Amino acid sequence: MSLFCFCAGILSLAYYVLIVVYAGITADFAWFWVLLTAVLEGGAVLIRYGRNHPGIFPGWLGTVIMVAVLIGIVCFGFICSCVISGMKSSGKKNLDYVVVLGAHVKGDVPSKALELRLKAALKYARENEDTTLILSGGQGFGEDITEAKCMENYLTAHGISQELLVLEEKSTSTNFPMSLPGAVRKIREYCQIIFTCTGQ
Repeated sequence: MSLFCFCAGILSLAYYVLIVVYAGITADFAWFWVLLTAVLEGGAVLIRYGRNHPGIFPGWLGTVIMVAVLIGIVCFGFICSCVISGMKSSGKKNLDYVVVLGAHVKGDVPSKALELRLKAALKYARENEDTTLILSGGQGFGEDITEAKCMENYLTAHGISQELLVLEEKSTSTNFPMSLPGAVRKIREYCQIIFTCTGQ
């Protein structure tokens, strides 16, 4: 049981490192995986301690911990499968607007996570030349320019007309863009919107 928790903690830490590499240390909810690692590794230590000192913990505690960890792994697997499935799906053709959500920018260069989003947006824009892209993303820690401006630079450098790009540079989180009056107004004016994202 302690080995099970220990291995789960290592996997959680590895996933955190993967997030940091692709999206940067400021990625939303990245801290959760550090917290989960601490909980799992702490649980492994407590279980081993209880095994070496019989009677110090109630017998049912180990079962509860194992069930909780198993439920967490199942939920994580389900969420990952949904994210991967969504990443592979292709959006509807010839939409009026496509909203590209920002991700961490390293100075003025897109992070790997943002670059993946931009490649998806670039592919869609080339296949649907009348679609306007709304580039959403403000400026955060360690970013020399806004995420929206970084996306604009990338897309124009790859042949997308600036006339087809609309910058939204005030948002600081994934949820914030949709709360802006201007963004809400645009959503109401057009029939369909697709969000390009990578699961981060």
